[in-house]
Amino acid sequence: MTNSLVFIPYPQILSTLLVKSRYATAVILAAISVTAQATPADMGTFTITSANARLGSASGNYITSTGAKGKFTLVRNEMRGYQNEVSFLPTSNSTSGNTNGLEIKNEENIAVGQDTDKFKYTFTITPDDSSAVHTIKIAQASYTVNGNSEIARNTLSYTKNNGIDLPVQAVITNNPNVNYYYNAMGDYFMGSKISDAQLSSQNSSVDTLSGNQLRVDSSVNGESSLYYYNISNLVLKNNKNNNNPYTPSLNSKGEVTLNTPNGVLPPNPTFSRIFKNLIANSSYAPLLTNSIIPDGGTYVTYGIENSASNYVIAVKNAAAITLTYEGIMNGNIGIPRLVIGETFSEWISFGVSSEPNYVFSGIVFNDNGSIPADISSQYNTSSTFIGNENYFNGIFNDNESGIYNNALRISLTDCNGGIIVTHPSTPNPQSVSSDPRSLGRYNFIVLPKSLENKANLCIEEIEPNNWNYSVDTTLNIRKFVLSPNVLSYKTGVESNGTILNLDFGEVEKYNGALVLKKYQYVHDCNETLNYTTNNINANNIVQPTDGFSTNSINAISPGKCIAYKIEAYNRGHIDLADIQISDTLQNSSVKSVFHLPKPLGEPANIFNNSNKSAVIGKNGTIQTDKFTLIKTTSNSTTATKASLYFNSNYSATESN
Repeated sequence: MTNSLVFIPYPQILSTLLVKSRYATAVILAAISVTAQATPADMGTFTITSANARLGSASGNYITSTGAKGKFTLVRNEMRGYQNEVSFLPTSNSTSGNTNGLEIKNEENIAVGQDTDKFKYTFTITPDDSSAVHTIKIAQASYTVNGNSEIARNTLSYTKNNGIDLPVQAVITNNPNVNYYYNAMGDYFMGSKISDAQLSSQNSSVDTLSGNQLRVDSSVNGESSLYYYNISNLVLKNNKNNNNPYTPSLNSKGEVTLNTPNGVLPPNPTFSRIFKNLIANSSYAPLLTNSIIPDGGTYVTYGIENSASNYVIAVKNAAAITLTYEGIMNGNIGIPRLVIGETFSEWISFGVSSEPNYVFSGIVFNDNGSIPADISSQYNTSSTFIGNENYFNGIFNDNESGIYNNALRISLTDCNGGIIVTHPSTPNPQSVSSDPRSLGRYNFIVLPKSLENKANLCIEEIEPNNWNYSVDTTLNIRKFVLSPNVLSYKTGVESNGTILNLDFGEVEKYNGALVLKKYQYVHDCNETLNYTTNNINANNIVQPTDGFSTNSINAISPGKCIAYKIEAYNRGHIDLADIQISDTLQNSSVKSVFHLPKPLGEPANIFNNSNKSAVIGKNGTIQTDKFTLIKTTSNSTTATKASLYFNSNYSATESN
């Protein structure tokens, strides 16, 4: 065959007697089990098979929400200002409810109030299916519904999964507007100026302040630093018994001071400079959804309760990510001295999701049923071929091999000549020489977005020039449509109600299913000759003067007639369609013309009465109508056959 055609309510402010919500939270977590999950979702199900709390390392397995599986490792590279031990959710012996990623709690260090706190982890994944696109996700707490984060700078680095020909990219997929947490943010963010003489501290009984948790890291450009203080701790006007704590006294420069070491004021703390919305409102701007974080880029996370945190950073096609988390706010309610970056306990979560990629696969194979191809087999219609049901059946059978040529190509197209981008960019078909059954295999892995708005798809075989396998047992183009919920397309898969065959069968010319045999019979131009009588159609006729014979004519006198019989056999195990037999009479020094009786076909439909070829009395070419030779079944003793008979007058003059 030569035809081819080329996808919450705001929390109450805690009393300073509790020192800090982190301490109370630690007690609560120790006393109760986690019965509810925080957000976000779709972080994957994790099973920890090995963990070391002191080293902050863990490893195990994961399953994404779409069923993709893989292994993970977590390694702590650095930690400062926390206890040595960390805790993980899920735990290594957990059996249920752990369907939202891997959560890490870096424990508080209350004995030593370390500042400039920092931790750094590397999270690595190894998908079981190296061709699937997996995405590493970063969030705050994915299980814990108590506690809160502090303001921190995050540095994100990542490496590409080199097994897939796609770039690695970190994208903010979720950064909603949520309520800030007062004791993690401080009045620098939460307070407001009522007048030149009075301040207002916003709290749950007055008002709330909300915004995006992920922010541009303005500190890298030398912009505003971040501060924590409590308005009620400012030096008050007149004395500490003032009934209005939000009218603090001012020094000669119009500045306020703290009456407690908890917290830090900005430089030159006038009323106009102690609130971020007045002095540096444009710094630490929100990071918009779909913002890209470059490799080694930084961003800032604002103080949010764990139960409210819902940001997600998705690093697509990453083999590993490294996250560095540093507290950067000046001052803290929990330490009665000037501290920088005191973060106490901090939570971070890693997750994995995967895209439901489409896979199209098949093989180019030698459909010979293991029968050798040589000239002696060219006209063989014996049981060697007929009885071998694997021969020429369009199916890749166990006794057959794949075939490869470096000029052979398989393409996935939109059926209009447009080649669909696929990954990985490896040769198709494959040239795997160690296993004959692996030769010629192709495998296209396609992202869903690449198939958007494509109603039809085609797999196309482009054969090289001077191709040894010149006979096809399958079409060179396969057209089909995608079926709902079906991602893998290969031979045997149903698509749109049709069972697919995406393999390409080939044979060498001597192993073609169509066998033509030509016989000749020399006679005295009997115009009433019966082509099909037994006396001239016997199987054992040797001489062409006795009946139809495959032997050569040694001598013939001018004026004699030669009748011809051309038999077409289908020794293969698939139907052969659109067959057309043609033969041209001699037209050199000695000319022949068509002669009565008229040509005959068996069955009759191969040469209908409407056929205008083989004009009696003329030289030329006889051509049958197109017909189909049905396949030969394996229990047959003879191959399916069609015959064409016609007569000619040797050395005759053409009629007018």
